[in-house]
Amino acid sequence: MFCPQGFTSLSDLENRLTWDFQDKLIKHISSWYEGDDDSRFGEIILRTHTMWDFAEYSFLRSIEKHAHICSPSGVLLKFDMRELRTRTEFWELSITQLEDIVRDKPDLPPIPKNFNRMYDLVLVPFDEIAAEAKEKNQSLFKVAREHGYEIFHQDLPFFYERSFYTISLAAVDYVRKLRELGAELPRAELEENADVIDVLRPFEGWALCVPNEYVADHWPKVFAEEALRENQNLPSSAGRPPIVRVETLATYRRLFPMGHGGMSWPRVMQQVNRASGHQASIDTLKRALREDIQAKAPEQIEAELPA
Repeated sequence: MFCPQGFTSLSDLENRLTWDFQDKLIKHISSWYEGDDDSRFGEIILRTHTMWDFAEYSFLRSIEKHAHICSPSGVLLKFDMRELRTRTEFWELSITQLEDIVRDKPDLPPIPKNFNRMYDLVLVPFDEIAAEAKEKNQSLFKVAREHGYEIFHQDLPFFYERSFYTISLAAVDYVRKLRELGAELPRAELEENADVIDVLRPFEGWALCVPNEYVADHWPKVFAEEALRENQNLPSSAGRPPIVRVETLATYRRLFPMGHGGMSWPRVMQQVNRASGHQASIDTLKRALREDIQAKAPEQIEAELPA
C-alpha cells in the first residue's frame, strides 16, 4: 500500500516473509495447537483463533514501537501502537462467533460480504470443520489445517483491515449495530473504548508503515524472537491471553506474593506498570487475577464447559 519514501508499508512487510520462515513459524505455533487438540479446549481455541492469528499478533508486536501511519495525501504521523493495543486487548471477536450470533436471526443485519476480503478470513465455517472431523474420525486440528486455518484468520481486528493494513473501524461499526439491536457480544467491549474509537475515526484509510532503517537493521530478528516468545508464554488449555495481561499478572505476583493488602489499586498499578514496562489498566489486572484464580479451580472450569 502507499507510504512515503524511506518507509515500508505493513502489507509489503508481511509479503516479505519467506515461505521457509512462514513454514517454520506455523510449525512452532501448530505444536502448541496440537497439544490442546485432544481436549475440549482445542475446540474453544479453533473456534476463535487460527494459527495465523497468533502469527499476526507477534508480527504487530514486532513493529508496534516503530509504527507510523500515512494519509493518502502523504502526511506521516508516529503511531505508537503499544498503548492502543493495551486499551483494546479485551476486544476479542471471531468470524465464527459472529456467524453464531446472526444465524437464523432475520432482525439482525447480515455480516458484510466484504469482510472475508478485508480481514482475510477463513472460507470454511468452523461448524463444517467440526462436522467433517467427526465424520472422518480425525482431529479438529488436522481438518482445520487442510482448510486453510494456518494461512487465514478467524480474528476480526479492532482498528485495522488486512487487505492493505490501513486503519479501519468497519468491524467495530458492524458490532455496534448488532449491540444496538440487542445482540450479546461479551468480548467485544465498545463502551470502555468509545474514546479510542473517536480518536481513530479521523484516521480511517491511513496506512500503517515502518521506517526502512528499522526493517533493514532490526525487524527480522525482533519478529523471529517475538514469534517464539509469544507462543512459549501461552499456557495450555486456554484462549489467547494477550502478552500484556500475562506479564502484568506475573509482575503483580512477583511484587505482591501475599496480595497488596490495603494499598489502593491506582498505587498498585503504578508500581506494576513501572516494573513491567506496560501501561495496563486496573481492569486488566483484575481480570487477569480472576482468570488466574479460576484456572486453579478445575471443578469450576469443568462445570462451565459444554458436555
